[in-house]
Amino acid sequence: PGSAEAEQAELQRLVDTFERSRWAGRSAVEVEREIHLPLQGRTVICKIDAVFQEGERFEVVDWKTGKAPKDRQDLEAKQLQLALYRQAFAEWRGIDPSLIDAVFYYVSDDAIIRPERLYDREELAELWRAVAG
Repeated sequence: PGSAEAEQAELQRLVDTFERSRWAGRSAVEVEREIHLPLQGRTVICKIDAVFQEGERFEVVDWKTGKAPKDRQDLEAKQLQLALYRQAFAEWRGIDPSLIDAVFYYVSDDAIIRPERLYDREELAELWRAVAG
């Protein structure tokens, strides 16, 4: 366990990094929004950190304080979360998911990670069926 001073210094480093990010001067249209997404007879609880809007497009941002994905397999596992968040936000707001981008922002690394692809609703359902079946 680190000292209180070390923890405070790390927190300040993260705040300073975020304040240099592309989102620092922008206002989110949603912050800490919990949306329940029905999927294959279950409910997936999506806790979206922030959503920004520019024109007709939206961007779901998931803040991370840990390390960015280390490889393709790690990214593949994590990008499922963003696909669920995008779908949940689209359905909740009644907008086309194709108008929504989704990214991870790893504050510790000051790294924006965009998934290679975001699954659509049918692909999410198929993944769920594969896991549950």
